[in-house]
Amino acid sequence: MKKKDIKILFLDCVERDGNRILGENHLVSAFDFLGQLSLDKQNTAGSRVLTLNQNRYYMILANDVPDMLPTYNGLINGLFVKDREYSYPYESDLHCKLSQLNLDDEECNIAEVTYFLVDPVLSVLLWVSNRYVAGFNRLAEYINTLLSVNPSNSIPELHFHMFPREGAEQLLDRAEIIKKFNICLTDSFIGIRPRNQTTSEAIEFTDNISNRDINRVELTFYFEKGLPGDHYNRIKETIKHLVSKADVTKAEAKVNIDDSSKDINFIRNDMIISENITLTGKYTDHRLIFDLLSQHHSNQRQHIQSRFRS
Repeated sequence: MKKKDIKILFLDCVERDGNRILGENHLVSAFDFLGQLSLDKQNTAGSRVLTLNQNRYYMILANDVPDMLPTYNGLINGLFVKDREYSYPYESDLHCKLSQLNLDDEECNIAEVTYFLVDPVLSVLLWVSNRYVAGFNRLAEYINTLLSVNPSNSIPELHFHMFPREGAEQLLDRAEIIKKFNICLTDSFIGIRPRNQTTSEAIEFTDNISNRDINRVELTFYFEKGLPGDHYNRIKETIKHLVSKADVTKAEAKVNIDDSSKDINFIRNDMIISENITLTGKYTDHRLIFDLLSQHHSNQRQHIQSRFRS
C-alpha cells in the first residue's frame, strides 16, 4: 500500500460578469444540459468531447456510469478528463523489460482524471487539484464553451474562484506603498505575461511545455519605490482582478499602511484541504475520493452557509 497526497479546493461558483453568485437553477440546468450530450470522440457534434488549447477534454458524470461512480443526494459529481496523446509510460515486467502499453485499439488513449462535486444550492464546487489534467479555469472554459452552442441557453457564463479572505481588499485599498505581490496559479500564466512578451509568445511557451513538466506557476512582482499614487491605484485594481479572475490558489502582498509593513493574504487557507490517502492498487478508488469530497462538503456546509451565503 502506498500513500498519496491530494489537495481539495472549495470554489465559489459565480457569474463571470459581475461576480454574482450563480443561482441554483442555473447550475442544475447547466449540468442537465451537459448530461444530455453524448460521449463520442469521433462524432463531436452534440458531444461532450471538446478540444481546448490542443488538448481533448470531456466530463463523465456520475449518472453516466452509476456502476462506476457513487451519487449523493442533492449534489452533482463527476470526473473531468484529459486524454493523454503522447509520452506514454511503459509496461515493465519482473526482469525490467520495457514494452509499449497494450491498448485495446490504436484509437484508444490514456486518460488523466480529476474529481469534482457541486452543491447547486450553495453554489460551491469542490475540486481535486491535478496538474496533469488542468486548473479549474479550464473546467469553466469547457462548460461555458459547450453551453454557448445551445441555442436556448440563458445561463450566464460561469467562473470559479477561491473564497476570498474578508477584509483583504480593504487593507489593500488603505496601502500607501505596495512592495511585492506573489501569486500562485494552478494552470497557465496566459494573460499575465512578462514585459515585452506578446500574448502569442506566451501561448507558444505554454504550448511547447507540457503541464506534466510544470508543478505550479508562481509569479512574484516587485514594485519600484516612490511611485505616484495613481500608479498604486492601477496596481491595486490589477491585483484585485488577478485574485478574482485567474486560476489562483495563493495570493499575497507586502504593503505599507500608516508607515507600518503589513502582509496581506487574499485567499482563505481553510478552503484548501490537504488529504493523505492510501492506495491499495494500481488505480485510485473513485469512491474513496468522492466520499472524501462528500465528507468535507458536509463538514464545511454550515460554515459556508453562515459566512458567505447568509
